[in-house]
Amino acid sequence: MAQEMQATATTATTKSKRRAVQEQQRAEKAAASINTECATELLVVRHGETSYNVEGRLQSETAGTGLNSIGFAQAAKLAEALAAEHLDALYSSDLIRARQTADAISQARGGPEVFFSDALRERHLGDVQGYTNAEAKEKQPEAFQALFHRSWGVQIPGGGESRKELQQRVVAEVERIAAKHIGQRVLLLSHGGAINTMHRWASSHSAGLKIGNCSVSVFLVEGKTWVSKGSYSIDAVSEITGGGTTFGGSEGEG
Repeated sequence: MAQEMQATATTATTKSKRRAVQEQQRAEKAAASINTECATELLVVRHGETSYNVEGRLQSETAGTGLNSIGFAQAAKLAEALAAEHLDALYSSDLIRARQTADAISQARGGPEVFFSDALRERHLGDVQGYTNAEAKEKQPEAFQALFHRSWGVQIPGGGESRKELQQRVVAEVERIAAKHIGQRVLLLSHGGAINTMHRWASSHSAGLKIGNCSVSVFLVEGKTWVSKGSYSIDAVSEITGGGTTFGGSEGEG
C-alpha cells in the first residue's frame, strides 16, 4: 500500500514538473510574440485585508466588508512602495474594499482620478455569500457543491456566476482597458478570485496560485495575447521597485 501511494505521489510530481516546463515554454513563446510598444503593462493589485478574510468568510460581489486596521496598513505600505513608480492610469473594482485600497494608492500619488468598474468585481457567489466554507456546506449544500464544481459552466444557485462567466467578464474588461492604454502602464485594483482567473487565462491553469492581500500581479496584454510577468507579495514589492528592477523587467520572479 505504501509503495502504491509513493508511486502515485511520484507520478503526480512528474506530471506537475512536466506541466511547469510546458507552461514555461508556452509563456516564453507568448512573450516573444508580443510587441512591447503595442502592449499594455498591467499591475493588478488585490485589495487589503478585511474582517471577512480573517474569519474565512466567502467574500463576494455583494457580500463583504471594508478594510480592517491591518488592511489599511497594507494599503498604506503598498501605496508608499508604488509612490515613485510611473503609472498612466488607475482603475478599480467599485466594491468598498477595493475602493479603499485604490484611494490609498491615489492619495500617495497626489490624488489622480481612479476609474471604477463593476466588471472588476469579485465573482458573485450566490447563496454561499457571507458564509464560511463549513457554514455553507451545512446550510447551502447545493450552492456549496456548485462553488467547487469541476465544470466551469456551473452557476451557483442564488444568482451566482459560474467560473466561466467570471472569466469572460474580467478578461473582456481587462482587454478593454488595455486597448485604451497601449504602450502604457496601468494599475488595476481587483479581488482574489478575479485575479486568479486572469492568471488562468494567461497561463492556461492557475497552478494553485495564492493571491495575497495587496499583492501585485503583472501582465503584458496586447490584443488577445496575455503574458504573466509574475506575482509579488506586498513584502516583495519594494524589492521589485527598488534596485533598478521594473515590474515588466526580466529580472522579476513570480
